[in-house]
Amino acid sequence: MKARLAADGVRRALIDLGGNLDFIGESPRGGPWRAGLQKPDRPRGEYFGIIEAEDTSVVTSGPYERYFEKDGVRYHHIIDPATGRPARSGLASVTIVDADSARADALCTALFVMGVRRAPEFLKKHGYIKAVLVTNDKKVIITPSVEKIFRLTDGSLSLSVLGEGE
Repeated sequence: MKARLAADGVRRALIDLGGNLDFIGESPRGGPWRAGLQKPDRPRGEYFGIIEAEDTSVVTSGPYERYFEKDGVRYHHIIDPATGRPARSGLASVTIVDADSARADALCTALFVMGVRRAPEFLKKHGYIKAVLVTNDKKVIITPSVEKIFRLTDGSLSLSVLGEGE
């Protein structure tokens, strides 16, 4: 869709597919688009941070919108292929910024399943990936490659840059 719009001469646009945002060009006000990142434990529209981006995709995965409850247990849609059950990863959400929306979507899901222990190691090995991880214990971990375009807006969360202070 993004390629088709660009081919038709669209110079700036926002394509919103739920957890997947695709930006063409700069925002109508000039400069980068601003995307609010949803607080995983709050109602839709409450944000913990802002990503500024243009000509790219911002994709978020988390278990907080697509789920059901049965007998007091919450079952979400992100399945761990090793167990065939909803992933229990210690992560509340994963956001990826990438030129390719499909790649960003795949990375979000894979990193979510990897969890709070393995995802940071993967991201260290692949330093070009722009990622924002939110842990279940209210920590925000960002990659150095996203540091210039991400701003934490919720003071109740702690922020760390992957690889710093280790």
